[in-house]
Amino acid sequence: HNTPKSMGRSPNIDHNAVLFYCSFYRFGTYRAAIERLSEQRCINEHMSHYYLMEYSKDVARAYNGSNVWIYNHLTAAHEGTGQHAQTLDDEFVEYLRTYLEEFSKDREVIIVLGADHGMKYGDFMADDESIQEHRLPAFFFIASKQFLNQIPHSYHNLW
Repeated sequence: HNTPKSMGRSPNIDHNAVLFYCSFYRFGTYRAAIERLSEQRCINEHMSHYYLMEYSKDVARAYNGSNVWIYNHLTAAHEGTGQHAQTLDDEFVEYLRTYLEEFSKDREVIIVLGADHGMKYGDFMADDESIQEHRLPAFFFIASKQFLNQIPHSYHNLW
């Protein structure tokens, strides 16, 4: 269920959520390759990533004032048409806004946002530019200046 390998096979965690269609694949008989589906994977009126983001916001609210580490593995871009990644845009902006505005009022919020690979533009893995783009995924680190000022050389290391 896409838990980072660095956390071990059975991390000691309080909550674990898996996207619905991934759960069905794991525990049911669903065997279609998600990368090849071109239709929208909506569950009720929302795409599956919406429910994972809402769940993690509910967890953060339930642990109000406590340290919370949340790892979300959003797979909306892992399909060939680009339709699913597009559906993530507005909902993900709202999700980040909630964390940065609502949750930062009573706790320190740090967001590490990364991708597992690039977008596979161009002649994929056939020329230098496409190979470099594939091997240089996006990475964003969002934290308050107050937090970064507490860590020696933090700005230098992030540059």
